[in-house]
Amino acid sequence: MTEKKRRRGRPPEYSEKQIAELLRAFERYIEENDLPIIAEFAYQQGIDRTLLYNRPEFDTLLKKAIAKKEARLERGLLTGEYNAPGAIFSLKQLGWRDKHEIEHSGGVKQTVTHDLSTLGPDELAKLEEMLEKTGKTKT
Repeated sequence: MTEKKRRRGRPPEYSEKQIAELLRAFERYIEENDLPIIAEFAYQQGIDRTLLYNRPEFDTLLKKAIAKKEARLERGLLTGEYNAPGAIFSLKQLGWRDKHEIEHSGGVKQTVTHDLSTLGPDELAKLEEMLEKTGKTKT
């Protein structure tokens, strides 16, 4: 009886053909899903999601997926389609914050924290309108 050798060391390299197939599949996934989730795509393809982040070929599609996800989460949050805590959690994972640093004329920075999860859809819409007027839709 021969024992199977365990694989060790570096993960397998991917051929250009495999990368091209993954690129097409990722683009299709982004177009077909209202709320693209990078970890879900990687799981469906049987790859580690770090492959997507480590290969420069995926940069544009990653940005596209994240932008679509942000827009969808923000719209769902503002319309009340998504529950606020879940959408806010997801947006925070994408780099959004609900803390604002304000510098007063005296040069002192002050951090103001807002709990956005307590706001209703109307209040969130007013906040979005105010942020759009100041040119700060992503904080």
